[in-house]
Amino acid sequence: MRNPSRTEIASGRTETVVLGALLRHQGERSLLTDWFGARPRLVLVDTRLEVLRVVRRMDVRVVVIPPFDGRGVPTAPLIERLLDERPGVGVVLVTPFPFPQDEGVALLAAVRAGACPLVAPTADALWSEIAVHLLSGRRSRTHGILVAPDRR
Repeated sequence: MRNPSRTEIASGRTETVVLGALLRHQGERSLLTDWFGARPRLVLVDTRLEVLRVVRRMDVRVVVIPPFDGRGVPTAPLIERLLDERPGVGVVLVTPFPFPQDEGVALLAAVRAGACPLVAPTADALWSEIAVHLLSGRRSRTHGILVAPDRR
């Protein structure tokens, strides 16, 4: 299946939002900001309350989130809550590899809550996963843990 281009995505709704949640000290934040165009709109937030506020007020289609927030608290309960409030939202869980053993428990909890995991994503892998959510209007095709190719 061919990956859609940014132009194809941009031709959709004018206020479609991709939410980068709790990514302040994550390398994946730069993956989002480095290649994101004007549409869909990228909104970056750093607190759990802001995540819920944006999801409630905007046409958020995809949330990109790590397994832990900046204070080390697992995000699985937040993922469950936002999917309860907005069942159609795609949630992409991003995490570096290798990750500490105790982070694996949080990763699995987030997947059980409804997130689609991307381990060590490249910009292309992340964009492809976001594009699937935006174009299809449904959950991602990812049914397991996708480990992006080595970045060397």
